[in-house]
Amino acid sequence: MPDGLEALITVGGTVELNDGSFIRVRRFDQSKTRHVETFFGESFRRVSELPGLLLAVYGQNELILIREASQGSALNAGSWLREANRKDVKRIRQVIVIESREMDSHLLSQYHAHRDRSDSEHCAGEILFCRWTLVAEVNKTRLCEKKRDILSFQDGSKSLPKALLLYSNSGIYQKQTTGIKDHNCIEDGPRRSKRLQSRGKKQYKFADAFCGAGGASRGAHEAGFQIHWAFDKDLEATEAYRANFPEATTYKMEASAFVAENTQEGLLNVDVLHISPPCQPFSPAHTTPGTNDKANIACLYAVAGLVKKVGPRVLTMENVPPLMMGKNQKHFAALVVSLTNSGYNMRWAVLKCVEYGLPQNRDRLFLIAAR
Repeated sequence: MPDGLEALITVGGTVELNDGSFIRVRRFDQSKTRHVETFFGESFRRVSELPGLLLAVYGQNELILIREASQGSALNAGSWLREANRKDVKRIRQVIVIESREMDSHLLSQYHAHRDRSDSEHCAGEILFCRWTLVAEVNKTRLCEKKRDILSFQDGSKSLPKALLLYSNSGIYQKQTTGIKDHNCIEDGPRRSKRLQSRGKKQYKFADAFCGAGGASRGAHEAGFQIHWAFDKDLEATEAYRANFPEATTYKMEASAFVAENTQEGLLNVDVLHISPPCQPFSPAHTTPGTNDKANIACLYAVAGLVKKVGPRVLTMENVPPLMMGKNQKHFAALVVSLTNSGYNMRWAVLKCVEYGLPQNRDRLFLIAAR
């Protein structure tokens, strides 16, 4: 540690470590059994170190707070304290945790004004900003030896990520690390659920993108949602959907054509949008290139325009777990970036469907995003 910094490390302050990570100090361990004074604190990483899941609007000056998924679950996750000592410290840093959208907008305008007058991308004296918190699985190496790798991203091909949660510090769900719940929706075990109770309010509207014959819509209908519209490019699928849900408007068209369709403003707005984009390109059973691969992958990239057009409060997605892994990881990252840029907080997990009543031994990736 450079001379003169030792006295400046205080509880509540932030330090940059020699390995490039950051700690906000929470407590010191002055045990006589230790030769060097040790401290513990919350861990931050640069957003640029993550594989494209967030757009770093503050460039290299943007950090993300890392929280550990407890026992493979994002539920009840809390800050884990990383251990370090004074020899690990490179310099003192100032970090601003952004807690409101107004604060973010004000600081961002100031930051870009400063960037215009600065030649360096980031320097020791510049302020760092934290807009996001990530709950993730981490490895079990000693914290004082090196940064803990985020297994759910970096080792996804070897170990299925069990649960992740990504949320904005300024978002409406910033304190709800147990997921998104509506007080009108009453859960009754993993296999059955009671109907959504409207309590005198209008029904929530539901839409189904890449709908097939309407399996997701059937579940939403049984939960008390009003099925508003759906689309799919397959003729037989849309004919089956119309027979199953005659009250809904069904569109037979590609996702890109649906997004480009000139519709009356507000006509397609819904409370919940479910998407089940084609999973064939990402499936482990997909061993040889297919003629529809590019078109199927493009469906995932149409989601950004779809969300902008429809403006759902909540978005849900179902797909295969390998979407997050290996060569497919970039497509999942692009989806997450498009949602975070639109102001959504999100959580995703790989669930065993047999535990939820499906008579098949099948794992599926589920994502829920809300704003």
